[in-house]
Amino acid sequence: MNSWLTVLLPKDEYKQQRLYQFLAESAVLAVFYFAVMIAASLIWTLDTSLTLLGGLGIVLFYALARYVLSGMEYTEVFTKSDYKKQLKKIIVQTVGFGVLYFVVYSLLSGLPANGTEWLEIGGFFSILLLMYFGIHFMSLRRSYSKNRQALD
Repeated sequence: MNSWLTVLLPKDEYKQQRLYQFLAESAVLAVFYFAVMIAASLIWTLDTSLTLLGGLGIVLFYALARYVLSGMEYTEVFTKSDYKKQLKKIIVQTVGFGVLYFVVYSLLSGLPANGTEWLEIGGFFSILLLMYFGIHFMSLRRSYSKNRQALD
């Protein structure tokens, strides 16, 4: 299928089709969400920015969750050694992401001036890195489990 989205998607045709499906499902959910928000706005006063961000969040988080839980990211992980190798790779990527993000953040915002700012930034980065690692780890676990089931 030719689309401008193809540039942003994996080269694997199966993954592309599944991602198109996930995006279409999330778009339908967002349409329902916006219909409910329009009806709710007739009764209550709603903040437009938050309402629009909610719709965007539905599209992004639903598509991400479906992709992660589908188990199609790590198609080459069949054995325990492949799993451990990929897990080490994810840990290295997470640390690299954290270092890169901290450097860019520091260049744009400057280093924190006091302990409270360090604590705030440390908490933010901890949550960010946990989410990054968690998403990749869940995807790896699901892929490994799905690949093992396919072998049996």
